[in-house]
Amino acid sequence: MYRLGWRHAILISALAFGGAGGPAFPRDASAFDTSRDRSDLDRKLRFAAASGQLKYAAEALAQGAGVDHSDAWGMTPLMLAALRGHFKMARLLLGAGADPNLSTDRDLTALHFAAKNCAHPIVADLVAAGARVNAKSAYEQTALSAAAEQGCAKVVEAMIRMKGIDLDSADLSNRTALDYARENEVTGLDLESYDLIRARLHPAAPKARPSPEPKPALLGAVTP
Repeated sequence: MYRLGWRHAILISALAFGGAGGPAFPRDASAFDTSRDRSDLDRKLRFAAASGQLKYAAEALAQGAGVDHSDAWGMTPLMLAALRGHFKMARLLLGAGADPNLSTDRDLTALHFAAKNCAHPIVADLVAAGARVNAKSAYEQTALSAAAEQGCAKVVEAMIRMKGIDLDSADLSNRTALDYARENEVTGLDLESYDLIRARLHPAAPKARPSPEPKPALLGAVTP
C-alpha cells in the first residue's frame, strides 16, 4: 500500500503527457494559448516544468503564472520537475519562490519525488530552500526511506547527515530506511546504503552485512 502514492504520481505525469488515454498535450510549451485565461498560463508552466523547458518556464513566470499553482492532484511545477529529475528547472522554480513543503493529495512533497528519483542535486537544493527532511507521505514514508527503497545511495548518504533527520521513522509497512537498505543489499540492488545507515545509527558497531535466507539442506546430504 505504501507504494501507491509513488505510482499515483507516475500516472499523473503520464496523463499530463497524453499517455494512458490522457489529453494530447503538445511537445512544445509554446503551443499553449495563454491569452485566453490564467489557467492556460499555469498549465504552460507545469508542462514546461515537467518537460524541462527552461525557456518557456521562465516565460510563463514572467507572464504571471503561479509558481505554486497545482493541478487537480496537488502536483506543483516544482514537484513535476523533481519527479522528472530536471535539476536546473527545480533551481529556477525555487529561485522564483516555489514552496518546497507543499504536498499532493497523497501528502507527497517535492523532496519525496527527488529522493525517489535519485536526484541528489535537487534534494540538496530543496533542503537548502527549507524543505522538511522528515515530512511523511500518506503512507508515513519519509524521503530518506523512499531513497533507500529505490536504492539511491548518493541521496541516502547526503540525507543521513542532514540536521534533524529521523533515521528510525517507519512507514505503514513497518519498514525503516535501514530495512529497505537491507533488502536491497541482499538482492544486490544497492550495496552501499545499508552500511551507510547502519554506521550512522551505530557508530561503534563492527561492520556486518545482512545475510540472505538460509537455503534448505539437500535431500540425503551428509551432516558432519
